[in-house]
Amino acid sequence: MGEVSGEVEAISAEYALADVLDDIFEYLKIRDLSIAGSVCKMWHQAALRILAKRGPERQLLPAFGGQLYTVMNVKPFVAFLFIGPSKRERNIKELEIDVLNRYKKFFTRHLIAVGVDESMMDDKPIISCDGLLGTANGILGLFIPQYRGLQIKVKRLHRASESVSSIINSLVPDDKSAKTAMILFARPYGYDGTILEQIKRTFKQKRYTLWGGSFDDKLLATDRMVDANAFMADSNSSDDEFYDAETIYDDGYYPQVDHYGSTAMFALSISGSKFDSWSTMINCLAPKLEVDKKLLDFRQHLKLKRRTIGLACGPRYVEGCVIMNKDYEQIYMTSHELMDVVKKTLPGIPFIGIFNFGYYSHFGVDSTIDDSNQRLGQQMALALMILTYD
Repeated sequence: MGEVSGEVEAISAEYALADVLDDIFEYLKIRDLSIAGSVCKMWHQAALRILAKRGPERQLLPAFGGQLYTVMNVKPFVAFLFIGPSKRERNIKELEIDVLNRYKKFFTRHLIAVGVDESMMDDKPIISCDGLLGTANGILGLFIPQYRGLQIKVKRLHRASESVSSIINSLVPDDKSAKTAMILFARPYGYDGTILEQIKRTFKQKRYTLWGGSFDDKLLATDRMVDANAFMADSNSSDDEFYDAETIYDDGYYPQVDHYGSTAMFALSISGSKFDSWSTMINCLAPKLEVDKKLLDFRQHLKLKRRTIGLACGPRYVEGCVIMNKDYEQIYMTSHELMDVVKKTLPGIPFIGIFNFGYYSHFGVDSTIDDSNQRLGQQMALALMILTYD
């Protein structure tokens, strides 16, 4: 009887220690989590459990590279880097290609560089390179890991001549009843209209959300499929090796950066029982009162979980007011004004804002209404998406 009691106490103590480790490891960045995971088998398993619970993350990376494991909380399956502002300065420096070459060893699965006219972290402008608009203060990124119960499907088209239906069919989740969040970027003046119509035919209204747009002519990506369980370096690896593709995957190669303009479109879908999303489209030529009401109505539909990220995509400057006989003072005219009202309406949600020329299409759907006639791609419109997860 005493032996059984001792075994029960030992098991209870082991579970208690696991709970304590989980509580502590929850606060660790990737670097420290990697170090802790190399101590012993139990700590390694605890580190894996924590990584498996971490969902999408917004993060500001160092503008000139550096040790990312000191700032990152997740090991991304998909990493979006939004690089701006100033198309002229980015083109002169070939900044998108430079950034991909700089970061490809850290993000070895899917790394996408999107050239934007402006990126904002909440209401703070982010400058990716030194220039006329100021000193570089970082590169804004959205990082999506594979975590518990989350299904991520990725499709990339290299040329506009490829089949448009293949991209949408590949984004449908295995559980066809699951609500699906889609992020979609395309080079401007391509065939995004056909893709958007295919989305409407494939997905049921109010069961999908959409965010993205046509952004510049610089849409570059690297990708390489590897073992989905390769989240952690082995126990003999140093913390420097935790993000090193050659160490983790041991194949001697980094992903290759594509040549200029070789990615016509990049899309992904996210679904899962611990994950939810909402999206809407706002007409930027509408009066301020109408925009305010639309945001308030959208807020009423949100059911937020433990962690949340907001995504905004729209025009840097709202143009065409004179043609539309609009009063400039009655309209939110700039990206800064738009982000200001978004943050005032949704103050507790950290946002990524990306903006480009208003005459490019911005992709989105109002997931709160049942209207199959919605236009999913609009000029002079603000697309909003809320990602929330436990």
